[in-house]
Amino acid sequence: IGSALYHNRATESSRVTMNNSRRTAVLIGVGLAFVVSYMFLIDLILPPKPPAPTPPESRFVAKARDNAFGGAMAGFPMPLQETVMAVGGGMVGQMPVMTALDRIEKPSQEAVEVLAGGVASGDALVRSLRRDGRPVPPEPPKIVPPPPLGDLIALGHSDKQYYVQALLNTRGGSVQQVTLTEFDESDREGLRVVRNGKPQKLNLVPGVYVPRSLSVRDQRKIVESLPQLSAGPISPEIKTTLSPPSFRMFHYEKPDDERPVDTLGEAQWKVIKQEVDTNAEEQTVTFETELAEPHNLRIRKTFTLKHRDYHIGLSVHIQRLDGKTGPNQFRYQLVGANGLPIEGEWYTTTFRQAIVGFSDDRGRASRYIEDAATVRVTEGGERQTRTDKIAIRYAAVAVQYFASAIAVDNEQDNRNFIEFVRATPVNEFPPLRAKVQGKEPKDWQFWEFLDDVTVRSITEAFNPADTTHKYMLYHGPLKVRLLGLMPDKIAVDDKLVERYRDELTLSTLTDAPMPNALGRFANAIYWTDAVVMFTNIVHYLLWGLYQIAPERGICIILVTLMMRLMLFPLSRRQAHSGMVMQAKMAKMQPEIRKLQEKYGSDYQGMNAAKMQLYREHKVNPLGAMGGCFLLLLQMPMLTGLYFALQESVFFRLDSFLWVPNLAAPDMTIWWTERIPFISSPEDMGSSLYLGPYFNVLPVIAVCLMMYQQQKMMPVSDDPQVQSQQKMMKYMMIFFGFMFYKVAAGLCIYFIIGSLWGLIERRFMPKATKPDENGETAAPPPPQPYAGNNRRDEVEEQKPLGWWGKKKKEWGAKWKDVLEQAQKQQEFRRTQEPPDRTKKKKKKR
Repeated sequence: IGSALYHNRATESSRVTMNNSRRTAVLIGVGLAFVVSYMFLIDLILPPKPPAPTPPESRFVAKARDNAFGGAMAGFPMPLQETVMAVGGGMVGQMPVMTALDRIEKPSQEAVEVLAGGVASGDALVRSLRRDGRPVPPEPPKIVPPPPLGDLIALGHSDKQYYVQALLNTRGGSVQQVTLTEFDESDREGLRVVRNGKPQKLNLVPGVYVPRSLSVRDQRKIVESLPQLSAGPISPEIKTTLSPPSFRMFHYEKPDDERPVDTLGEAQWKVIKQEVDTNAEEQTVTFETELAEPHNLRIRKTFTLKHRDYHIGLSVHIQRLDGKTGPNQFRYQLVGANGLPIEGEWYTTTFRQAIVGFSDDRGRASRYIEDAATVRVTEGGERQTRTDKIAIRYAAVAVQYFASAIAVDNEQDNRNFIEFVRATPVNEFPPLRAKVQGKEPKDWQFWEFLDDVTVRSITEAFNPADTTHKYMLYHGPLKVRLLGLMPDKIAVDDKLVERYRDELTLSTLTDAPMPNALGRFANAIYWTDAVVMFTNIVHYLLWGLYQIAPERGICIILVTLMMRLMLFPLSRRQAHSGMVMQAKMAKMQPEIRKLQEKYGSDYQGMNAAKMQLYREHKVNPLGAMGGCFLLLLQMPMLTGLYFALQESVFFRLDSFLWVPNLAAPDMTIWWTERIPFISSPEDMGSSLYLGPYFNVLPVIAVCLMMYQQQKMMPVSDDPQVQSQQKMMKYMMIFFGFMFYKVAAGLCIYFIIGSLWGLIERRFMPKATKPDENGETAAPPPPQPYAGNNRRDEVEEQKPLGWWGKKKKEWGAKWKDVLEQAQKQQEFRRTQEPPDRTKKKKKKR
């Protein structure tokens, strides 16, 4: 009975559920039918209104739709395409032209001409395309004359032998280009630039934008295509390639303003005086302009140039306009040069730098230096401000061999009118990754170290009633002292060189310590003075040898031999000490092996016993310091030769044997720019980048040094000594990798020095052969020579002189140190508890 009742209830429940599902399905179907038929019912009940007739399409609209929006825009330059896209609202091909033009008040002339296919007036087109279609009579177009482009005026271009030539620009009364006629131009590879079969003169201030190719070798085509600037009106074609002029002037509306205005720098100055006679010893050009309310000033800039000078004189004269008044305070800014070329971009370590020179009340000169990368990253260098005791003497932009400086002329009453100087980046900095074969780079990075930089010197606030400031715009070698070593045909007056070096303090462009803690420390211990002294000695020595030897490469060899001859007594004694040390170490090897077996891993006991053994055999472990002392004596000379090659404009582009440039790597084999991490242009600046050339001279120099080192190292079975020798070999390979891109002249110095050391060691007395007991006797001491007194006699003899006394004192101190160490070691071992080892073993 219970089962039957349960079955009836379940059957009734299923029937109710089925009925509910049917009702739900019917309601969903009715709703879908209503939604589908709704649009048709609306159209039947409320039919739509017919569309209004559109006016007939004009030929301008049809041409615009067919041409501009039909794909013809692809042939126009990118700025024009962007303008057309702006006019069309970004909906090319879909939005009618009339709607696009109605959205703006007045389209640009170029965009209208593209859209309409050559319509003369944009206003007429807009009115002809109004929605109502009513014609409107067109108005004549307004003709706006283009601004004047200015003129270029030659300075120093004459039959006379002018060392500096310039092209002045009426825009801002500025300097557009500066050429050094006695120096050839070098390209990014470090090779001489040749155009039309003739070497190109160095454009220190190029005056034009120089595009930079990703590949170093491709830069040659770009250099050949650069326009040649000449005097005369500036054409529209040349204007697009001109870089911003140098030595422009900007004024401050108020003396306490943070930034100047560009009124004077962009204005067209009048030429009121032009004396450029081709036979004159001096040429002069004077510009003038007027500054209106509220200043009411007349400003004149006078440029002068003499045929044997390496500077352009600049005089800035400011006075009040007649019958006018104005503020009693005025301040302006003078901008330095820009675009100085970087030579040997792939190997050089010196790029564009901003340098500020100072002089204190005692006449001591100093400098502050910033590289272009720092200036770009910080968006401007640090402000270098004068003080009561320190005055600013110059502000310069420098590369490896040359500089362009704004120096305050010393021949005027007030020289301290420069308040501060600040370096700023200019132009566009070159991208690290660019489009290669039409492929977009994944990420954009930049070579900040290749960036361009300029200096801005800002004057103090002064009364502009009648004021004159005089400058000397120096353009020449970075090492101004070298101007006194020029050949006789292009010699510079010694008094002028002294004026550059001492009065203008331009010697600090090179001869000054770095403005950091290391530079101050080097200056405090007189290391900077020693390096500068030896550098100048090497310069004069190379100059004197060049008067005799025909090649500067031979001069480097002769300088190397002279230095080694000067150090020959020390190197001779050091080589003999090394051979004596090798003989004694070979004799001690059996006893050292016994100590190793006895002490095992007890390094403290082993070292104590070894020190005792050294003392018994009279072996001084610090005897190897003689080689370090010899190296320390060579360091000023080596550093002087290094800086001499880095600074000398005479070794620049000078060839020797197969080397095209002694101031650059030898560049023996071109191994392309396709080796990843090694020569790829994208990897320039990395630690693994070696450049597109295989250099032979660094490899030869490193191999000779390693061979010489192997011959000088004593043979030892001590694992510690062997590990040290291996480390020295690895360090030598690492140094060879670091110095792979050094100048070929410096590699010649290393090679000749290593060969001298090998030959010197070849003629040294050899150690005797082992006797019956296996012992090797030390070689006899070298025979004394004339003038050496008794310094080369045997060690047991009493030493003479200050050095002998000091050596004896140091030997006695070292002996005491060894004895004290031995006593402390024995005391510790006797005080150690006997069960200490057992306790340690139990703990383990």
